[in-house]
Amino acid sequence: MSDENELPKCPFCEDKLFFRGHEMRNGIKTVLYEHPSTRDDWMRCPLSGLVFDAPRWNIRPIEDALRADNERLNEAISAKNISIDKMSEMNRNLARKLDSLTDKR
Repeated sequence: MSDENELPKCPFCEDKLFFRGHEMRNGIKTVLYEHPSTRDDWMRCPLSGLVFDAPRWNIRPIEDALRADNERLNEAISAKNISIDKMSEMNRNLARKLDSLTDKR
């Protein structure tokens, strides 16, 4: 991931990282990004001024776990909604059959 637009915002202050340059790490050209210095001294971000490569910046285990839980719950809700829809259709079919049986009497 080398495009800074793909990097998520800071989880603390929501600032975006800016491109810092390239560096050779273990023989691999690495793209570096810097967290901007915070504008106000009273609202200093703990990551202010630090430099990150994209893979390290993108490690968000809590967010990833929450996204996975959210997706799993949405799938469960969808499955329940499908079940409810199927049961409603079955109920309508049974009601029609019952009506047709009572009409024949």
